[in-house]
Amino acid sequence: MAEPELVLTYIEAKPQDDDAIAMEMMMGFSQQQQAAERQQQQAPTDPDDPYGADPDFDSNEEGEESGGGGEKKDASKKEGDTFPGQVYAVAVIPRMPARHPWAKAQRWALKQERLDNLGQWKHTKAQNPLWNKLAYSWPVNSQGEWNEDCDWPMEGYLIPYAPPIKKMTRKPSGSEGELAYGQDQKDSPLRTVPLRLRVLKNGERDVQRMAHIVGPDLTNMMRDLNRTAMNGKRPHRRSQSREKSVEKLEEEMAQKRQAKKDEVKALEFQLFLDRCTSLLNLPFAARRLFDESGREHFSLDDLQRDQLVFVSCGEAWSDPNLSSQEQQRRTILATLVADVGAIKQYCALRSPMNLVLDVDGALAVGSPLVVNQIAVSPEERQHILQGPTPEAEPEEAETDGDVYANLSAHERAHIASDQRAEGLKWPWERVLNASLDEVVEVNQGSASEEAAFSNVDLYKKFKPKQPKSPRSTRLSHQRFVFADGFLAVKTAPYLVVGLEQPELELSRVVLCKKNAEDASQRWEADTQGFIRSKSSPDLVLGAQMPSVALDEDSQAPGSFCGQSVTLQHGRTVRYGAANQKWSFEKETGFLDAFAADIKDKEITAANKASVCTFAVCGETPLEQTGFIVMGIKSSEPVIVCAACARSMRANHRLRRLEEATEFACAVGLAPKRGARMTGCFQCLNGKVDLSTFEASNTMAQYEKELRRLRQMSSARIIAREISAYQPVQMVKILAHRNGNGRSTEGVVMTGSTVRGLLDQCTYGLQLSTAARRLYTQDGTLILTVSDLIHWNLACYGLAGVDINEQEDEKDKTGDKRRESSSELKVSSVLRIPVEVWVSCGEPFARPEHVDYKRKLLQQQREERAGVILELEKEKHVLRQMQGRRTNGMEGPQYISTLSPDAPVMVEGGWTQPTVGEVKKSLVVHQLENHLQEVKGQQKQQTNHATTTRPMVDGSKKLYSQPNLKRVKVYKNGEPPDKHTFAWGSSVSEILQDGTARLDMRKAAVQLYTTDGQKVTSFEEIRRDQLLCLSHGDHFKGLRGSRNQVEVKANWSRARKRDGPQATEIMVTSHKHPAVKVDPFGPPSLALTASPSEADPQQ
Repeated sequence: MAEPELVLTYIEAKPQDDDAIAMEMMMGFSQQQQAAERQQQQAPTDPDDPYGADPDFDSNEEGEESGGGGEKKDASKKEGDTFPGQVYAVAVIPRMPARHPWAKAQRWALKQERLDNLGQWKHTKAQNPLWNKLAYSWPVNSQGEWNEDCDWPMEGYLIPYAPPIKKMTRKPSGSEGELAYGQDQKDSPLRTVPLRLRVLKNGERDVQRMAHIVGPDLTNMMRDLNRTAMNGKRPHRRSQSREKSVEKLEEEMAQKRQAKKDEVKALEFQLFLDRCTSLLNLPFAARRLFDESGREHFSLDDLQRDQLVFVSCGEAWSDPNLSSQEQQRRTILATLVADVGAIKQYCALRSPMNLVLDVDGALAVGSPLVVNQIAVSPEERQHILQGPTPEAEPEEAETDGDVYANLSAHERAHIASDQRAEGLKWPWERVLNASLDEVVEVNQGSASEEAAFSNVDLYKKFKPKQPKSPRSTRLSHQRFVFADGFLAVKTAPYLVVGLEQPELELSRVVLCKKNAEDASQRWEADTQGFIRSKSSPDLVLGAQMPSVALDEDSQAPGSFCGQSVTLQHGRTVRYGAANQKWSFEKETGFLDAFAADIKDKEITAANKASVCTFAVCGETPLEQTGFIVMGIKSSEPVIVCAACARSMRANHRLRRLEEATEFACAVGLAPKRGARMTGCFQCLNGKVDLSTFEASNTMAQYEKELRRLRQMSSARIIAREISAYQPVQMVKILAHRNGNGRSTEGVVMTGSTVRGLLDQCTYGLQLSTAARRLYTQDGTLILTVSDLIHWNLACYGLAGVDINEQEDEKDKTGDKRRESSSELKVSSVLRIPVEVWVSCGEPFARPEHVDYKRKLLQQQREERAGVILELEKEKHVLRQMQGRRTNGMEGPQYISTLSPDAPVMVEGGWTQPTVGEVKKSLVVHQLENHLQEVKGQQKQQTNHATTTRPMVDGSKKLYSQPNLKRVKVYKNGEPPDKHTFAWGSSVSEILQDGTARLDMRKAAVQLYTTDGQKVTSFEEIRRDQLLCLSHGDHFKGLRGSRNQVEVKANWSRARKRDGPQATEIMVTSHKHPAVKVDPFGPPSLALTASPSEADPQQ
C-alpha cells in the first residue's frame, strides 16, 4: 500500500537466479517504456492507469489461453509442493505495460479448494465467465472495495497468469473489429447488448407518449457469421505469380462477408420496425425511421442508447417543433404528394412496349434473364422475319472498338495462349518460323488430303469458308429457340432457360446447361400467353415489376429495362397478369414480354402502383383480383380491388375472392351509393380519371396543382382547395368527322376532359392530323365537359339543373320527390351519347347543310347518269361502225374530171366516213352539248346552295400542282447583275418577297420587265425571268439611272461654283386680264365654286 506502483510478479526461474531475472525484467521495462508511451498517445487510456491499458481488458482468447496455462502451472505447483526441491520465486517490480510480454505474470487469482470454502467463487462478480468456469475468487469487487459477501478471512492459493477479470470493452482490432457490425472499427466500440431507443410517432410532440423499445439481439449471429466466413483460415499465397488472383479472392470474400453483414443489419432494422408497429399501435406497418434532426436512418448503427427517434408508416418527416398549423399544412400536402406520386408511378408503368427476354451478361451458365428493349428497329425485325435475301450479304465492317468483344471465351483463351507463346520466342525464331507456319497452315487439312497445295495464293483465294462461331452480340442474347420443351439460346443451343435454385418454389431464372433429365428446364406455352413449368404447372415465367419509391422527391421509373425474370404463381384472372404473358415469334426467335392488351397492362400497373382500378376502368366491371370486405352491412357483397385492399387491411377484415368475378371497385362506387370508404387514394378518391387517353392529362393537371398549393401558407385554404376538387364526370359522345354530316356512322367514346376526348377522336376516327375542336350540331364550340353537359341538358329542357350540387340533409321532405325525379331525368339524359363533330382546325360545317349538299350531288349525279349512259351507247355504236369500215379495207372510186389541176377525183373507200357514221357523229355531238348544258345548270344550283364544301368532294382533283414561280428581281435604277431570287404564287407575293430580299426602304408596288413594260398578271411571268421592282417610280433603265446621276452632279457643281443662289430659282407669274388663268395654280375645276357660280339665278 505504501508503493502502489509496485506489483507482485511471478518469475518462472530458480531461486539462485532471482536477482538476475529481476534485473533483466527491470532493464526490459526501462527499454520498452518509450514504446509504451508512444502506444499510449495513439490509443486513449484510463486516466487512473498511468501505465497504459489495463491488462485485465485483454481479449477473451488471450484469457482462455492464459487461464489454461495458469491451471496447468497451478497443478505443477501442487505437485511441486509434494516433491520438494522445485521452487519458483516472485518479485516486486513496477507495473508492466499492457503489451509487455511479461505483463500477464503480474495478474493473479485466488483458488479456494477446501471443503468449507468451495462455493466462495460464486460471490466474485467477474464479467469474464472464464473466472466462474475456473472457480477463481478475488477479495475486491469492481468498485475497489472489499467483497463482504465472502467468508473472511479468505484462504486459498495465489494462481499466476489469471484470465482478465473484465470483458473486452476496448476498441476491437483485427478479427475482433469484424464483430462490430454496422460501426466503423476505428471510432466506435462493439455493441454487445441490444440497442434500446425512445420511440415516438412521426410528428408527436408529447414526450410522455414515447415507448422504450429494445432492438433484437443479433450479436451471436454476427459472431457466428464472422467465425464461419472463412472457417478461421486465410487463403494461402503459393507464389508471387498468383498474388493478383489471391488478392482478388480476398476481395471477393470480403465483399461476401460485407453483404452478409448488411443482410443481418437489414434484418435487425426490420425487426425493430416491427416492434415499433405493435408497441406504438400504428395503423400501418412502420417503414421509416428519423432522428430528432429529421435525418432518416436505414440501420441502427449511428444511433446511441436511449436516443429519441420517430417512426412513420412511409410518410415524410414531420418536425414536432413546428407549429400545429404548419404541421397540418405539411400533412395535407404529404397526402396529396403521395396520391400524385402514385399517379406518376402508374403512368410510368402502364404502357410497356418493345420489351423482349434478354440475357444479362455473357452467354454462360448462371447468367440471369431480364426483360430489355429489343436490339433491332421495326424495319430490321421485319427484314429478319422475311428471311435472308438471295443476294450475297456484305461483309461485316471491322469495329474500331475492342476486337475481342465478339469472341467467345474459348477463342480469347486461344489467342492469349498464342500471344504468350509468341512472346517467348527470340526475334530470329519469329522470322524463321514465319514461312514455316504458312506452309503448315496451307498443308493442314483433312486426313484424306495427302498432297500439299503448290500455289498458296490460289489456295487462299478458293479456300472454303469455315463456319463462324456464334458471336456474343446483344441480338444473340435476345433470340431463343422453343423445341422439345426447352427454351434454348439460338446461337448456343446447349444453354437453356432453367432455375437458379430448383429446390425452391419461387426462384430466379438463369441460363443452365442442357440436361434432358432435369424437369425444371422444360417449359410449356399455353394459348393465354403463359409459359408454365412442366415440373409445376401452377408456376409461370414472369417479369418483376419495378419497386415503388417511398421518397416524394424520387422519380418514378421510366421503363422496365433490366427487371429480372422469376418463377411466379400464375394468376387466373383475365386482367392484372400482363407481366406473366409472353409471345414467342418462331421466325425471329424473339420472346416478347407484356404480350397483353392495353387494359390488362393498365390494371397490372394500377395494382403495383397502389392506384384504384375504378380510376382506370370506371364503372365497367372487369375480371380482376378482388377482396370482399367483411363486416359491412349491404345487400350485395362489397368487393374492392387489390390496391384498395392493401390500404384497408388495417381497418377491415378482408377475404380473397376464390373464383374469377367481374366487378368494379366498391371504393369508387361508394359516393354514388351514399357510403364512405377510404381506398388507396387519401385525398383524391373518385376525383381522378386515369383511363387510356386521360392519364397523362390528369397527371399534368395535378402536378401543376401541387406546385400551386405548395406556395400557399394556410393549411385551411389548402384543405379547402383540395376538397373543392370536383368528382370525375364521365360523358359519352357520338363523334363524327367535320364535313361528313350524319352520312357516316359515328364512334361512341367516353371521357372526362375535352383534351382526352380529342385524343380519342384522333385515334378512333383515324384522322390524318390531330383533332383540335369539338362542335355540337348547332355549331357551339365545346371548351369544357361541363359546357357539353349543360348544352345537352338544355336540349332536353333541363337547363337549370346543377349536376355538381351536393345533397343537403336539411332539405324539406316535400321537395325530395321533385328532386329525385329531376335527378332521375338527369341521369337518364347523361346516359345518351351526345352527337359532336370533330374538326382538325377547319371551320365548322353544319351537318344539315352537308347532308343537303350531298343529297343534291346525288340527285345531280342521277340526272347526269341517263345522259352519260345514252352518250356512251352512241359512242360505242359509232366506234363499231368505224371499226367495220376500216376493217373492210374497200378501195375508193376514181372519177375523171375536166379540171387540169385535179384530173382524177377519189370518192368512197375506207378512208372516208359513211353517211351513217356522219349521222351518228351528229347525234353524239348533240348528246355532248346537252351534257355540258346539264352540268352548267347543276353548277348554278350548287352555287346558289348556302353550304360549305364537304371534307370529301368527288369533283375535286386528287392532287393540284402548286403554282409557285421563281424569278430574278432587282431594284429600279440599279444594274440587273445585282439581282436576287424571289418566289411567289401571285404578283403580290413576288412583290412582298422581293421587298424583303432586296431590303428596300419602301414596299415594292410595281413590276417591270427589262424592256420597261408593266407586269399586270401572274400568267405573264415566266420561270427565272428578270424583273425590276419599283416602289412607285417610273421605270429607269441603265440610261435613266445615269441621267439622274448626271443631274445630281451638275446641281452640286453649280452650287459649289456660283453659290446657293445658283440653285435656288424662284418663278413668278402674272395673271392675264383677259384669260384669268394662273399658269402655276390648280385647274379651275378643282377650285371650290363661288356663291355666284353656285346659284346662277341670283
